[in-house]
Amino acid sequence: MSAAIAAVIFDLDGVLVDSEPLGYQVVNDILAPFAVTMDWEDYVSIIGTTISPWDVLVTQHKLPGTRQDFSDRFWGELERRVAAGELAAKAGVHSAIDQVQRQGLPLGLASSSRRSYVTGVLSSIGVIAAFGAIVCREDVVTGKPDPAPYLETASRLGVEPAGCLAVEDSPAGLASARAAGMRALAVRTVYTRGADLWEADLILPSLEAFSLADLLKH
Repeated sequence: MSAAIAAVIFDLDGVLVDSEPLGYQVVNDILAPFAVTMDWEDYVSIIGTTISPWDVLVTQHKLPGTRQDFSDRFWGELERRVAAGELAAKAGVHSAIDQVQRQGLPLGLASSSRRSYVTGVLSSIGVIAAFGAIVCREDVVTGKPDPAPYLETASRLGVEPAGCLAVEDSPAGLASARAAGMRALAVRTVYTRGADLWEADLILPSLEAFSLADLLKH
């Protein structure tokens, strides 16, 4: 894995913060006045992609508004709750970031989420200054599992993709990183425990097990 790791690129949701329960709650809070709910299994199926729940829900339930209307409401409410402190860094996040910084490696972030949300989360958990490049859904034409998010992040860091280590939690994110020509580390979560993470070079039980020193040895 060491074959010269020149930069580390993290995913956000599921890796740095446990955002899925909050996002799911916001979706169903918005749906509640229409007597509609989204199943947890359906929500989990789009984790790590740029697919919006509203792509299906608006048409399926004939909701009064456009997909963009509901998407804007969703992100606005999610960002409000982030600003209110409803998301915390996952265990191991600060240690992992410190390890990368102590090694002197560039640190990037490649997310499928909206920039205002991403920067809000990174600010709320106190790590935004650590990232030399932050790529969000607005920065690429096609999101994960397409390689574009990771290729763009590597470009902004000034590092060849082959020298990057991606840290992901979902099959879509791993596919994106591998298609970009990067090595990929998967972090297990309760939401992806049944997922096939075969594209990962290494799977960790949590970010607390992240050891850059060990990765650089092998």
